[in-house]
Amino acid sequence: MTFQEVLNNLRGSPLSTGQIVTSVIEAAANLSKGDAWRDSASIANNLEQQSSDALIQVAAKALLEAPMDRRMSELSTMLDSIAGRDFGEFWIRQDAAQELLGLLGEAQSARFSYPLSLRPALLFAINRKNQLMPTFIEYAGWEQDNRILAQIAAILDLDIKVSDANPWMRSGQVAFDAELIMPPFGFDMSRAGDVPESTLSHLGIFGGRHGRLSSESVAIADALLNAKGRAVLAVTEGALFRAVGVEAIAREELVHSGRLQAVMGIGPSMMFQNTSINTALLLLSSKGTSHATIRFINLSDEQFASRRERGRLEIRKGVDWSQLPDMELTGTEAFARDIDLRSIREEGYTLTVDRYLDRHARDAIDRLLAKSDVAELADLVEMIRPAALTQQEDGEYVVLEAAPADIADDGNVVDPSRKIAVDRMQYRKASNQMLRPGDVLIAFKGAVGKIGIVPDDVPAEGSSTIWAAGQSLMILRLKGRHRLSPRVLCEYLSDEVVQEHLKSLAGGSAIQTIAMKDLKSLAIPLPDKETQAKVEAAVADRQALYRRIEQLEAQITMERRSNWPHSELRSPQD
Repeated sequence: MTFQEVLNNLRGSPLSTGQIVTSVIEAAANLSKGDAWRDSASIANNLEQQSSDALIQVAAKALLEAPMDRRMSELSTMLDSIAGRDFGEFWIRQDAAQELLGLLGEAQSARFSYPLSLRPALLFAINRKNQLMPTFIEYAGWEQDNRILAQIAAILDLDIKVSDANPWMRSGQVAFDAELIMPPFGFDMSRAGDVPESTLSHLGIFGGRHGRLSSESVAIADALLNAKGRAVLAVTEGALFRAVGVEAIAREELVHSGRLQAVMGIGPSMMFQNTSINTALLLLSSKGTSHATIRFINLSDEQFASRRERGRLEIRKGVDWSQLPDMELTGTEAFARDIDLRSIREEGYTLTVDRYLDRHARDAIDRLLAKSDVAELADLVEMIRPAALTQQEDGEYVVLEAAPADIADDGNVVDPSRKIAVDRMQYRKASNQMLRPGDVLIAFKGAVGKIGIVPDDVPAEGSSTIWAAGQSLMILRLKGRHRLSPRVLCEYLSDEVVQEHLKSLAGGSAIQTIAMKDLKSLAIPLPDKETQAKVEAAVADRQALYRRIEQLEAQITMERRSNWPHSELRSPQD
């Protein structure tokens, strides 16, 4: 009896799909060791229906009697059905797991750490068993996935050593030919008291005092210190971008080690069953290796990925990730580029793939900058980052808070849609981020790069109702004797090529963000007064066209409503 048949027969029972899966796996593991399932299965002991118990027993026995490949297929079907629900995201996609094994290569010993590496560990063990290759395999996870892996290993008769220690603790065998390290994304380890001091020192932490400590930073430090052979690390895009705390230190140490061979960007859903987070793989060569360049590879490129239902990305059939780090590049590829370490240092050790594959936009901008006087954005404008405002029911003032959606197609900020009532203290706070005529707004979070300009008829300072910027927008207010008009700055920043460049500067796991340092250092061309006057005139002409379009659209609406059936279905007031 297959898992699907068991599931169909158990519909209507009090068991969830996850409980059915764990019951079948636990029952099969115990039977493989000659144990009685009813005596040891934690979930089965609580079953009220004997029929459910009997069906799970039948499925477990059928699973054990099946050939090895059929057993793994059935187990994969079971765990695929609950990935991202009952057990989080520990069970990654089959095709992605196989690609990870290709990156690890041939190895006589391998270590897999953290729950996300569970499926690759099983497939690696099966491959070595099928090839009759004796290999030492260690898995270091946490209690729940350790138990599941041990049970599946018993069902498949695999020899995998399950470590009792936390993944960042090293015990037993010191060196492995290859390691796959897949820490949980965004997990704060600041209260994990057992992180070794030697690992913390790689992150600039001494004496045990530190703030937020991400699991990804700890994994990078652990790999640099303890992984002697090849290592593949999976991290979020945010870990390659954030410029605060230990993450920036971890990246700097990683680059300076010389071991980082490649960064491979992975689109949402390519590796994980149910996530919209951009991730990346860090490929580390064996200790003693020193790479003068780092290869950045976009695995979401259409050569390597295709769209499936609901637009989700999946790995193209026939693609082999393991060939990409060493293949010869012609220099014209859009999906990969080799970057020297000095250039990466100049980028503040940011390691996001888009930062270095944005060749077209950067080259075009560089050509324009070469013809102009240039200033950094921070030298031209005051950059005001808004603070959060709190709604107050009895507030005597009103703040209309602008969001990216309040920037119209013509580039003007229209009446902000969010209305916040505030008292005088909050009003004073809001005054610091009050919008003034000519302020340029840039979305630095979420809808990254969207540009707008505040019109002349915005409410004046001291009014009972004022406009303010929301927290996803940055106010760019030109300084005193500025050398650039607001319209010209807005025109430059809203250009399609510049927009492409701004998006390449963004990073983040779930919400894309441009770092303040990148905004401040953004190079702005300074055209002469004659050119600026022409730009102003062209913008005015375009605004007139937008007003004409609005009039025509209103006329079309009136014409349509004047005829049947619209005239019959509306009252004269409509």
